[in-house]
Amino acid sequence: MIYFGIISAIVIIALVSILFLKTKLIVEYGNKRFVLKIRNLFLRLTIDSEKLSKFRAKKDEKKNESDEKQGVFEKISGLKERYNSVRDIIDVFSECLKKRVSMTKIEVSVKYGTGDACTTGLAYGAIWTLIGNIYSFLCRRFTITFPDVKIDAQFDGKPLLEVRCCGIIEVRFVHIIIAALRSYKTYKKHKKIKEVF
Repeated sequence: MIYFGIISAIVIIALVSILFLKTKLIVEYGNKRFVLKIRNLFLRLTIDSEKLSKFRAKKDEKKNESDEKQGVFEKISGLKERYNSVRDIIDVFSECLKKRVSMTKIEVSVKYGTGDACTTGLAYGAIWTLIGNIYSFLCRRFTITFPDVKIDAQFDGKPLLEVRCCGIIEVRFVHIIIAALRSYKTYKKHKKIKEVF
């Protein structure tokens, strides 16, 4: 009976620490490899995209030829339509997490070249504009430090694009669960409205 009480206490302490203590999510991306490290008092988990590549390969085999032939602009417009259809749900989720998520030690490195000096120069300004827009979007929703950004433009040579980024996200899982539940309620309302019309 004493052992059962001790084990129950340890399980409860572990659950409380996972839910209520701040959890660090260490995000790393580079060379088409994504690594997510989740660190808490009791939780140590690493998710590596290379290890998940077997599942991705099976999924890619099932793609239709029409999907492979789909152009970039069609994919972008499709993503835009999907975002607009779930925009309210995303807004509810981000509003619940507002200022409860902090992002620190963000480093972004972009090495690129288009093969043409003129378009490479134009792309330089476009990349800085994109980074500024993403940063302002994140500032409105989360606590974020200004990232260390390095953009290396290659004005001669072949077309090239290498993106590396890393950072630390601190969040409590209880906030994510609450945000997910509220988002689910919004999703249910949207589903009912669609069924009526």
